[in-house]
Amino acid sequence: VAALSEGPEWELAAYEYELERLTRAAHAANFTPPDRDAIAEYKIVKRDSSTLSLSECHKEYVAHFAPLVITGLEQVLLPPEAYAAPSIAEWLQEVVGNKRVG
Repeated sequence: VAALSEGPEWELAAYEYELERLTRAAHAANFTPPDRDAIAEYKIVKRDSSTLSLSECHKEYVAHFAPLVITGLEQVLLPPEAYAAPSIAEWLQEVVGNKRVG
């Protein structure tokens, strides 16, 4: 779904949602995350997946609660037939349809 949305507003909203989710999880685990004001000073970094290792991602971004938008994952996450459809959204509708989890 992230591949279907773009733009700074979406990126910021997605980051804020994820930050809130992680903060709740950290509190539930009795872990104190960094101060939100300190986190707010981070710039949203956009990196291509081909230039980012898992180790670097954890050390430089995840461990510091730093926002990161990883681009270039479409080829890894979506099969080739998704790109043959008129749009990825239509392909998802065709493949997933009205299926529910749970």
